[in-house]
Amino acid sequence: MNEERVIIIDNKSNFVEQTRKLLLKLGFEEDQVWPPTNDVFTNWDAVLLKLDALKRTGFDPRQKQCYLLLDLALDEHNNTYNEGLGQIRSSRAILEDYVLVALTVWADPARKELMGTYIDGVIERTQTQDGDAGVLALKYGLEIALDKWARRTSRKPVKLGLDWFVADSPGARSLLSALSQHAVNKIVGQEAGSWSGVEIDALTGGHSGGHILRIRGFSDRTPVSVVCKISRDKESLEDEIERSRRAAATRVFVGVMAAYQTHIPKDIGEGNFSYIVQADVAGKSVEEVLTQVVPPQRQAALEILFESVRDLGMAVDPLSVDRRSALPALNLSEKDTAVFETSAHVLTQLLEVGRDQFGSAVDLAEKEAVQQFIAMVKNWNTLIAEKFSLVLHVRQHGDFNVRNLFISRKRLQLIDFARYAPWPMGYDLTRLEMQFLLRGIDAATCWDHFSSRMGLWITVWRVLTGAAQSTFPAEYSETVNGARRIALERKDLFTRLTPDYTAEDQKRLIALMRTFDAIKICSYQDASIFKRLWFLQIAIESARTAGLMM
Repeated sequence: MNEERVIIIDNKSNFVEQTRKLLLKLGFEEDQVWPPTNDVFTNWDAVLLKLDALKRTGFDPRQKQCYLLLDLALDEHNNTYNEGLGQIRSSRAILEDYVLVALTVWADPARKELMGTYIDGVIERTQTQDGDAGVLALKYGLEIALDKWARRTSRKPVKLGLDWFVADSPGARSLLSALSQHAVNKIVGQEAGSWSGVEIDALTGGHSGGHILRIRGFSDRTPVSVVCKISRDKESLEDEIERSRRAAATRVFVGVMAAYQTHIPKDIGEGNFSYIVQADVAGKSVEEVLTQVVPPQRQAALEILFESVRDLGMAVDPLSVDRRSALPALNLSEKDTAVFETSAHVLTQLLEVGRDQFGSAVDLAEKEAVQQFIAMVKNWNTLIAEKFSLVLHVRQHGDFNVRNLFISRKRLQLIDFARYAPWPMGYDLTRLEMQFLLRGIDAATCWDHFSSRMGLWITVWRVLTGAAQSTFPAEYSETVNGARRIALERKDLFTRLTPDYTAEDQKRLIALMRTFDAIKICSYQDASIFKRLWFLQIAIESARTAGLMM
């Protein structure tokens, strides 16, 4: 920013001080902002003389990009805005090189009388209060003025700093294809404009129409964090807030209270996008615990997860259990089916081309089995309606993705209640089981990008399902034992709530839910292609167990 300068012209010392503080938060250095103290002006002659003097001290608008923030009324009572309007008109030749911004309580007259011809921007003084909102209002007012100045003078602008960048990932690329950097800046400015050390990452790929953005940083050296969900569908965000309230009321929620239960969606002002704050506590997602945290801290964090999962099961009221069709909960839309079919064809080609690389001992599905499975998925909804017309349901979170579960302050924090609804018994735990394996095994070391691990993964799955008795590498023990604990909690849930449900019925329903989630995972663009191939294998084996195919 060393090519930029800002001059503040006002008659109130507290306004000068306040504006200077906001500019420093925006990233300007002390020597780029004048006055360095709380100098004020009470007449326009003094203003013009000072501007001439400042040109000799580096605040020359012909040499450097220089913002001139002008109050229109310089009298004691802030009433003589008409004089300011006249002075700006008559001083047009003197002021033309500045990025001219009226920062005033008289914003409406400034827009009506000066905007477009005499000045480049107007900022309402009352919007530039201390805090994140004031920083944001000043930043966007200056950005708009800078664009108009660049067009008016044909000069190349030095853009304001303070662009916040989202860490690269498939989810980030999806987010930035939908939203501009300007919109990202606005969200971060509103929620974290005064933080230091800001880091941003996308937690989802936006497949469901919503993007989840996590913002982390420090406030007075204390770690802080917010998680925001962004969507073009404002009604869906309002619905999610209502679902979170219902979840809390029915004791499904476990852990730290979700922040957005008392919030409303905030407009971004771009493409009808709005967002909500889903969580505002600093913590690590379960995925980060699995891949970034070292023992023994990892074991302690996972123990919090497992204890919370147990509490979740104990909180379910037996009277809330009912029997209904597995649809619509496990419905596959036309889009789901089309996306899976595309991914399955890619995975089939990999399976055929790379079969030798996986090793002769690796028992992978044959091409005919894959084709049969693809045909089954195309007929999924009809088949499920026939074979699973009455299964146990209970209200659940609906998306126990390891990116939706955070360990914060030694408690579990859930986000994203958009899918809170009746789901087949144990669905949350089945989804957590599948996600635990997907994001846990070999992800920290990036060994999941190597075909040589396929045989080990298939062995792990068959050991977990009881289809084989074998050993696996010691480094898998923590993840596998974690998946076993999740499965045990699911078994206890069935036993406590529906003791008359047969073991065979449980087995088939669990296999159905595993198949459903594995179908979705096959299309995950942020998972390695070999992991996706593994989950195609899991989907086929689970479909057979569920009685969906031979």
